[in-house]
Amino acid sequence: MENILVLLVFSLSPAVMVGAWFYYKDRTKEPVLLVFGAWLVGMVAVVPASVLESLLLGLVGGRSHVLDAFVVVAALEEAFKFPVTCFFVRYSAGEEIYNGILYGASVGLGFAALENVYYISRFGMSVAVVIGRALTAVPLHGLCGAMMGFYISRGLRYGERYSRLRAFLMPVLYHGSYNWGLFAGNLWGLFLVPLVLISLWRSILAEIKVSQTIDLARSIMRTKGGRGP
Repeated sequence: MENILVLLVFSLSPAVMVGAWFYYKDRTKEPVLLVFGAWLVGMVAVVPASVLESLLLGLVGGRSHVLDAFVVVAALEEAFKFPVTCFFVRYSAGEEIYNGILYGASVGLGFAALENVYYISRFGMSVAVVIGRALTAVPLHGLCGAMMGFYISRGLRYGERYSRLRAFLMPVLYHGSYNWGLFAGNLWGLFLVPLVLISLWRSILAEIKVSQTIDLARSIMRTKGGRGP
């Protein structure tokens, strides 16, 4: 029992901390239960994604690092997160663009949390596994989810063409590049992983700033009887 509790603490705490940061950035505070619901559904999405991923890796895995990284893993995993994120962003009525970032991040972090339980239970609670995933894989899923939610939310708010396509393809690009760096197993890959994460963090911070600026302007305009941007 004690070992299980330790496993859960080490597996879930990175996702909880990143999720708390995204929730803190939300100025109007979405319902905690709804955010937690997105987290839980993200966890559930791991199961079918993992089964299909294993089948595809058995069929075509190992033929090409690019195919494995971008299609078999990245595109497949993001495809399972996509409809869930769309649902929660729509459910929040698209009132604030930041809602999309928050719910997308929650879905991605739920996915990362259960995936973390699997990896740590399989490979052990070594420093390399625990710290490595806490600093790379967990933020990656959360940030890719946030990016997905941002574009979905903008599409709902402004009716932008191809917003859903961007909401899917942009996370796949970052996720696949991260995987490619890991699968390469060389010095180039060692440099690529942090570059991808830094670039992704910078993009999300910019998207948060944009969303908060638009949401604030819209809130001010509504109080004055206008519609806002």
